[in-house]
Amino acid sequence: MADARRFLENEDFYLRRGLPWRRGYLLHGPPGTGKTSLIRGIASELGLELAIVHLTHRHLDDAGLVALLGNAPEHAVLVLEDIDALFIERESTGASSSISFSGLLNAIDGPASQEGRMLFMTTNHPDRLDPALIRPGRVDMQAELGLCGPEELRRLYLNIFPGDEDGANRFEKSYSAAGLTPADAQRILIGLSNTSGGENSLCPLSSRECKAVL
Repeated sequence: MADARRFLENEDFYLRRGLPWRRGYLLHGPPGTGKTSLIRGIASELGLELAIVHLTHRHLDDAGLVALLGNAPEHAVLVLEDIDALFIERESTGASSSISFSGLLNAIDGPASQEGRMLFMTTNHPDRLDPALIRPGRVDMQAELGLCGPEELRRLYLNIFPGDEDGANRFEKSYSAAGLTPADAQRILIGLSNTSGGENSLCPLSSRECKAVL
């Protein structure tokens, strides 16, 4: 968030140095770790529109992608989700769209690219991405969103059950070794909130039992 805010506030820095006023981010991690939710939160906090491009649309080609990104609302947060769905390194995955690797690069930072643009790419498999796609200038910052640790579990619990520190302690103890994503934890907590007794119905579970619940 701080990096995105600094970027928006420093247009003059880029212009005085003849640099493209653009910023690129790559968020990676397992499914359910909140990559898209984080982007939505950043756009909302900054008061910017969000434009999500579905790269695997079967009618989308190189020219169409350039047009989509070039005609997005000014200063919108652009999102290319699951960027690895199109290419493993530079080889096509056989997705239904007609986008080429060179066409993707041109759309990201070619002559038609908007100034003042923030572009987020997401992937579950960063190891499949070609270095040319994520080099500095196209991707300026990378962040990994991982599984829930103890503090994340406590924070998620207290968001659903504010003030229940004892319940948060039990939830953390029961699930800290289970390898939950934030989506997994939220699903469990919403289920608990809908049961009789709510947070008071928690009981310690082993990792095996926890995964059986999921």
